[in-house]
Amino acid sequence: MGANCRHNWYAFFEGISERVWTKEMLDNIDPEPFEFEDKEYTFYEATQKQRQIERTIRKYKHRVMMYDKVGDDESKLIAKVRLQRQRQLYKDFNKAGKLRPTSVNTHVYGYNKDRYNEEVKSRKFRDIYTEKRFMQSRLDYIDHITNFKEFIPSKTIINHSKAIYKGDEIRVVNKLCEKYGGKPNEWSKMVGRVDSELYYFDVHWHEKNNIQYEMKFKHKSRRKK
Repeated sequence: MGANCRHNWYAFFEGISERVWTKEMLDNIDPEPFEFEDKEYTFYEATQKQRQIERTIRKYKHRVMMYDKVGDDESKLIAKVRLQRQRQLYKDFNKAGKLRPTSVNTHVYGYNKDRYNEEVKSRKFRDIYTEKRFMQSRLDYIDHITNFKEFIPSKTIINHSKAIYKGDEIRVVNKLCEKYGGKPNEWSKMVGRVDSELYYFDVHWHEKNNIQYEMKFKHKSRRKK
């Protein structure tokens, strides 16, 4: 048994013990495979993915509590935002596979959900930009389907762009300040989407004074017909 595994072992003696499940029953016990973010999951693989996301949710809950204890509000906010993303991922994944969530696997003793969620809601995030934004430089990336190197040209329109949070993670911001200048509170972590006729491209970047830095390709998904 390894990470994410839920198997149990029992003694079985050939010719003596009786099987609880017949081969026919075992062949038909699992639901049909499903696709999530361009990857197909069997039922077993899906339960392992569930366990992975649940561990990550618990990890960020522990971090929120830890940063709260030491009074590091900036790091606590970052942990809470990442926790929210994992919760949304968990919800979307379970919905795609028609899986039952297991709340006990995401529970952390002492974590006050209502209190921490209210703090996140009270944080003033930037609104989604309504005007069109453009990529200021060409973005090279490796296509995860073909494994070929491709690129998105500069001046491509970015839709639905918004700041995830302002101030970013302290360690990351300090490196950005050393490399490009500016003050920590001038930096924002941005996300957006590039649309083509066939695909959606999710991109992340850092921004200071409306100038884009270190843009990265995050995900590519096929447009629904």
